[in-house]
Amino acid sequence: MLEEAIKGIREYISDRFMSPLGASMTASWCAWNYKFLLVLLSSDTAIRKIQLIKLIYQDGLYAWGHLALGPVATAMIYIFLYPFPSNWVYSYSLRRRMEALDLRRAVENQTVLTHEESQALRKKFTEIELHNTAETLRLTNSIDSLREQLRLAIEEKNALAEELGSARAHLAVQPDNDITRIGQPEHKEGAKYPGGLSKIQWELVDSAGRYNGSIPLGVLSSQLGIGPQAAWFAANELAALGYVDPRVTSTKDGRETRYVMLTQDGLKLFMSTLE
Repeated sequence: MLEEAIKGIREYISDRFMSPLGASMTASWCAWNYKFLLVLLSSDTAIRKIQLIKLIYQDGLYAWGHLALGPVATAMIYIFLYPFPSNWVYSYSLRRRMEALDLRRAVENQTVLTHEESQALRKKFTEIELHNTAETLRLTNSIDSLREQLRLAIEEKNALAEELGSARAHLAVQPDNDITRIGQPEHKEGAKYPGGLSKIQWELVDSAGRYNGSIPLGVLSSQLGIGPQAAWFAANELAALGYVDPRVTSTKDGRETRYVMLTQDGLKLFMSTLE
């Protein structure tokens, strides 16, 4: 509670003394009564200080003039009369500063570039133009490359759709009794390819049989002339019939590699065409 009261009193006094009137009165009173301050701040005893202060203000007119009238008059002059010459001087200084700034801007605007500066500026513009041209060509090539990739992807998608449609149509019209038993590959009556397989299925079995070991899906797709997805679909159909064994392996970097190899029944079917 006491600390808050002291803080409030301190703030009140500070606000009073920081006002124009309070600050000017304080400075004026200190100037008029400098003798009093010298005696008060001296190292003499208290009794001697009191005696010296009485000697200073022993004349009543002197005391009233230095303690009240003089400080008040000086404060009023500072508050009411001092701003006029101060503002005039500040306005004069500001006008001179603005004139100097305008003169500097006029000189800078009239300055002509030297031959070296114009050459450097022209070289910089040329470099910027070349950079923009190279960037435009790079972006154009990227767009053309992406368009070619899109075209190849669309063609592969259409080929895959055709292969899927052909395989589904073949499975839909194939009678149940036409499927050769697993382990007993025979040439069916009227069947164009061994085991009643479609063209893609038989070419897949033939390619896998002629390859030494498991054939990678990319190599198989290239030999069949179809996309990897269509080749993998045909391999899964043959896996359902028991002729091939499609496998997927993963490398250390997380990539998957697909292989296709013949089963024992698939190898028998392939060997039966060689006899």
